[in-house]
Amino acid sequence: MIIQMTAKGGTAPYTWSATGLPTDVTINATTGLISGTPTQTLINATVTVSAKDTTGRSTQSRFEITVVPPDWTCPSGGQKLVNPGFESGGTGWWENTDNINRHTGALARRTGTWAAALRADSAGGAIISQRAQVPRECAWSTLTFWAKFVPLQGVTDDNDAMRLLLNDEPVFFLKGNTMGTGYRQYTVDLSRYAGQTVILWFTGWGDYKNISSIVLDDFALNAR
Repeated sequence: MIIQMTAKGGTAPYTWSATGLPTDVTINATTGLISGTPTQTLINATVTVSAKDTTGRSTQSRFEITVVPPDWTCPSGGQKLVNPGFESGGTGWWENTDNINRHTGALARRTGTWAAALRADSAGGAIISQRAQVPRECAWSTLTFWAKFVPLQGVTDDNDAMRLLLNDEPVFFLKGNTMGTGYRQYTVDLSRYAGQTVILWFTGWGDYKNISSIVLDDFALNAR
């Protein structure tokens, strides 16, 4: 672990100190460098760092850290989505049109009998959404899903796409003409959302020139 602390103002040089650091990690009192190989597991622990100038004036900064071993298993981990493969129809999901269905032909599901097909024919068109909780102590959570691109008119352009928002923040964007053929699995890192309730918004995005769909199936929000 290496974190370089800095300070401005006052009268340098500064004297540094810290509380809440994991075992075997220290802060250099002269340089403010936090370093060491932690031997203690910490989950969202608060670290307080203090800087004091030559006149005795001081200031503090607080931040949270999570330190876990490579084989860490989150005690409240596991798959957190409701009906992740759509086999209960639209249960657990919100949709603005009949996106989740027993699609067949080119729009057929990857597994089971149900899938979600998002038409890419308008800006912010077809939508599916679900709210989920990422446990605070799960440091390495991910969202995975399978998707395939289906050009319904046989052609495509740069406007055919799918966008994923987390809590109204765009985090993932797929262009249909980069997806190849057939289903492919995609992974989104959710580690920075630990301790938060996230709202997943999957939106078809495109125009009416070359109508297409992006078919989604077999989701998993794995908290670990």
